[in-house]
Amino acid sequence: IENMSRMTKVALYRQRAQLEEHYSTAIDAATEVGDKEQVRKLRDAERKDLKAFDEAAEEAKPDPKDVAKAKESVNAALPKDVQEDISEWLAVNKWYHTDEDMQAIANRQDGKLSRDRPELSTSERLEEVRKYIVKKFPKEFPEEAGDDEEGDDEKPSRGSRVEGGSRMAGGGSGSRFSKLPADAKSQADKFIKDEGLFLEKGEDPVKDLAKARERYAAQYYGEDK
Repeated sequence: IENMSRMTKVALYRQRAQLEEHYSTAIDAATEVGDKEQVRKLRDAERKDLKAFDEAAEEAKPDPKDVAKAKESVNAALPKDVQEDISEWLAVNKWYHTDEDMQAIANRQDGKLSRDRPELSTSERLEEVRKYIVKKFPKEFPEEAGDDEEGDDEKPSRGSRVEGGSRMAGGGSGSRFSKLPADAKSQADKFIKDEGLFLEKGEDPVKDLAKARERYAAQYYGEDK
C-alpha cells in the first residue's frame, strides 16, 4: 500500500512534467513565428493550469481512513488461503495495530521479503516478519527475545515452499516488474498505456512497454531516482 501510494505521487510528478513540456513546446513554436500575444496567452494558461494541477494533487493526498479501506480491499482480492494466513497472524500479533513504529518496520520487512524471497509462502513470510520484530524490539517480547540467537536479521531461518512463489506474479523471472504484486502491475500498465508515463521521449507504449514497466518497477522498489 505504501509503495502504491508513493508511485501515485511519482505519476503525478511525471504528469506535471508532461504538462510543462506541452506548454514549453507551444511557447517555443509561438516564439519562433514572432507571435508575442500567443506567447503571453500560453504563459498565462500555463500558470493557471499548473496552479490547478498542484491544488488537485494536494487534494489527492490519501486520507488515513481511505488507506485503511484500500488495505481491506486489497486483502479481499487475495486468495482465500492467503487471507486466512493474514487474519490468523494479525489475531496473534496484536502489536501490529497498536504500535505504529513496529507496524511500519514490519511493513518494510514484509516488502523486502516479498521482493527478495518470493518463494516463501504467506505464512512463512509473516513468521519471518514476526521474528524480525522480536529481534528489533526485544523489550516488547521478553518471553521470546532470547529464544532465537543464531543468524542475523536479514537471513530468514525457516524453509521455503516453491508454491509460495506462484502467489507472487512473475515467479522466478529475472525482471523487477515480474516480482511486483498484481495490483502494482495493474497500476503500472494503467500509467503507461493510458497516460503515457514512464516512457522516454519517442517511445511507444506498446513497443516499449517492457522498458517502461522496468522503470516503474525500479522506482517502486526505490532503486531509481
